[in-house]
Amino acid sequence: MRIDRRTLLKGLGGSLLAPGCAGRLPPTFSPALLRDRIRTVVVLMMENRSFDHMFGSLSLLEGRTDVDGLLPGMSNALADGTEVPIALADAPCILDPDHSWDGGRRQWDGGACDGFARVHESRYGAGEAHRVMGYLDRSMAPASYQLADRFALCQRWFCSVMGPTWPNRYYALFASSDGRTGNDLIEEQSLPSIYTRLDEAFIPWAEYYGNLPFSMIFPGHSLEQSEYQRLDAFFDAAAAGTLPPFVHLDPIYGMNDDHPPEHAMAGQILISAVYAALAQSPQWPQCMLVITYDEHGGFFDHVSPPQTADARPEFRQLGFRVPGLVIGPYVSPQVSSTVFDHTSVIASVLRQHELDPLNERDDAANDLWSLCDRERLLAGQWEPAPALDPIAVTDDEIYAIEGCTSSLGAIDFHRAPGTWPATQQPELEAFADQHPSAGDGRRDGPAAWARIVARARALGAVR
Repeated sequence: MRIDRRTLLKGLGGSLLAPGCAGRLPPTFSPALLRDRIRTVVVLMMENRSFDHMFGSLSLLEGRTDVDGLLPGMSNALADGTEVPIALADAPCILDPDHSWDGGRRQWDGGACDGFARVHESRYGAGEAHRVMGYLDRSMAPASYQLADRFALCQRWFCSVMGPTWPNRYYALFASSDGRTGNDLIEEQSLPSIYTRLDEAFIPWAEYYGNLPFSMIFPGHSLEQSEYQRLDAFFDAAAAGTLPPFVHLDPIYGMNDDHPPEHAMAGQILISAVYAALAQSPQWPQCMLVITYDEHGGFFDHVSPPQTADARPEFRQLGFRVPGLVIGPYVSPQVSSTVFDHTSVIASVLRQHELDPLNERDDAANDLWSLCDRERLLAGQWEPAPALDPIAVTDDEIYAIEGCTSSLGAIDFHRAPGTWPATQQPELEAFADQHPSAGDGRRDGPAAWARIVARARALGAVR
């Protein structure tokens, strides 16, 4: 039985929805105005980093009082009570922390957010527990920090599910995981997606991917569809000004997606290249770029996430904060405390095009249009894209081995010679193995990464 939104919200109670959750277009922003001013929305969803891990140093090291980040004295205790303090990350590549449904709840600990070190300890031992309390600084994430300086940093962007990749990526496109708490298939076409709504309205979309696109697992989807293209085609379309109204970008899983053990600088190169491609595109005056992460990846974040509307009670609990950046010619520099989650993207696009919501979740979500400067949007006064300082990076960082050195010794995540590098997405790979396609880009992963690096250099994003 479908529960209507009013009944659901009444049952939830106002205490579950955080302040600022009106969720509707600002009165002065009509859908027609938004369709005229912003004609392309591009979403880049990276992997497995928390807000405090990525941006917590803005408050801790840079003294930003407007950012709810890390503060001196924050720590988590080990099983024996030993406190593990927050600290600057001491290794660029670390063992993958637990970010499962159950692990996330142990980290959350009913809102205390004091279980991150213990969960990592239980997985890898006390010698590794400090890794999840590590944070990046500006030198380690130069592109993200520059974008946060110049556009909207969303410090209340929560992942949609306190769990792993697939449920969160389902919510990013379906506004539901159909009850999946792990990386499990939705085997029947039981849910509409944002792509469904766009197709029904004859609104073009595209998903550009590095090696495999996540949504290839959706029932009825195939890499043979014209909407699925490699990342090379994104850069070409941006340069030509031919990107469709909605674009979803998948990184090269296992290489530049920011999923541990990947080197964070690889993700920075991708982010910088995507921004530069749009900044130099004829579509810049009428685009919006959203950069976020599927989930927290097991890294410490001190903010207990709120609840929201969902037809399934067990999915009303949002996951931890993730980095969220909203970028565009009408977005002014700001730190937003409005509550967003991945369904905010769906809400933004569907409201812009006056399409029905997918379900209760995206219907209740705040959209992103409030981040646009009201006066400039009404007047059509867009701002040119500011140039970012190019990333100074070495080949060792660009082509860091897919592995890490830990207290347990050197860990090598490469596969056997003659096969492609691991994507860190075994369930997605298993699906691809069962559904062979000429669009499978796994063998081309290293070459695709080299092409992106070359693009980044040509765009002035890397030196």
